[in-house]
Amino acid sequence: MIEVQILIPLNDNTGNSYPDVNHDRFEGELLRLFGASSLFPGVVSGQWISNSQVYRDATRVYVVAVDGLIAKGDALRSLVTFAKNNYSQLAIYIRYLGVSEIL
Repeated sequence: MIEVQILIPLNDNTGNSYPDVNHDRFEGELLRLFGASSLFPGVVSGQWISNSQVYRDATRVYVVAVDGLIAKGDALRSLVTFAKNNYSQLAIYIRYLGVSEIL
């Protein structure tokens, strides 16, 4: 099994918290696509810069275990697309096998 971690923002870029319904929809999609997931305890804090603007974020780390990246690649891409739409994000940060991607 390969562990895939998906970082999901708690707030939008203006600092407003996402309502629980966004997280409920995302967790429902995790179950639909993978049948199970875990949520790591705590919050991950980060920052990035774009056009001289510094953005700070707080994220939840969700985890799914897949039997292969090729076998579950379509489901992972579908999850990232769902997350981007659900949270109005341009990209979502994921990591697996020591590799990080911003998709």
